[in-house]
Amino acid sequence: MVPEDCVLDRTGFPYVPLPGIRTAIAILPITKAQVELWLAEPHGPGDEWYAEMLTHNPRLGWRETRTGPDTELFLSGLLPQEAENFAHWLGAGYRLPNLAEWRAADRALSQTSPKWAVQLADYLAGHGGHPAAIGVLQRLARTRSASSQSLFFLQDGFLEWVTKPGNAPGGFGRPSEKRTGGMILDPQAFDPVVSIRGGRNPLFSARLAYSLPT
Repeated sequence: MVPEDCVLDRTGFPYVPLPGIRTAIAILPITKAQVELWLAEPHGPGDEWYAEMLTHNPRLGWRETRTGPDTELFLSGLLPQEAENFAHWLGAGYRLPNLAEWRAADRALSQTSPKWAVQLADYLAGHGGHPAAIGVLQRLARTRSASSQSLFFLQDGFLEWVTKPGNAPGGFGRPSEKRTGGMILDPQAFDPVVSIRGGRNPLFSARLAYSLPT
């Protein structure tokens, strides 16, 4: 993968094309910085909705230098339909990924070097990337550089909503064992996790896909 192949959504955050299919996948789960751009729209989700979301996962601004959990950069407690609503606001072709797409993204991003995030941030700085996208990547390159899985939040992150034919959406990811109650998850081997608690679950987020034009 090279930074030049990335596609930017309307918020200026990058998606990387997946090998062999006409789909690009978001480099990262949905960030609060992106949602705040949606929130500012006349028909956005509303301040009350966002305030409720922050009760499940507080906000860490991408400009902040304080030490804090990187998970607070991202929107979690998200319901599948809310992720789809955000995707609809982004424009035609944006949606939740299916199982095969998420797994392909997991393999592709896991095989990159953590240094690739720095290269991508540098590229975005000169090619229309939002300052928040650049800032988040630069922060994660400092705080989560042990592996690409960690840096791109495929490890010690969230369960990310994916669509399943004929079934309710489920979550793929490798959250820390502390957050899963000791359960070890392997999204390449196991089926998506379904939330059984009902309502919002701060363990769930989303990483959107984009259907590339033919």
